[in-house]
Amino acid sequence: MVSLFTELFENMKNQSTLNKTVETVTCVKGYNGTVSYCDSKKILISNEYPFAVDCDPLNLRTLNIMSPIEMETVVSSNGISKTVEAEKEGFLCSYKQNKPTQILDVMLFTEIFEKVSSGKVIKKNIESISCLKDIGTAKVLKCYTKEHM
Repeated sequence: MVSLFTELFENMKNQSTLNKTVETVTCVKGYNGTVSYCDSKKILISNEYPFAVDCDPLNLRTLNIMSPIEMETVVSSNGISKTVEAEKEGFLCSYKQNKPTQILDVMLFTEIFEKVSSGKVIKKNIESISCLKDIGTAKVLKCYTKEHM
């Protein structure tokens, strides 16, 4: 089992991104449900976009992801609110003998900054973080990020 945790850290005064992180938690489970061990580590995020992924667009298959779409709003002490929506999709890639060998996880963050007193939109951001995982080894191979707006 491989879980990815992505975070965006931002300065609410000037609506700029301070940092982005990806952490992976990998656990090995037995067929009887027992967990042998778990490991957690930070993953470097590249600005290389896009990296080469061997996904055939004619056979692109998505995974049913149990993680819900998240939306949250926070208000800073200076009267700026930030609403963020996070979405995740998983794509099966790199087919050998009609079986996928990799999964591409794509996380999309849409952010809206508003002045609370007037409701005026100050800034909108759309950012993505994509990570490629090897199905056989349960290892995250690489991650990249891009600002789209």
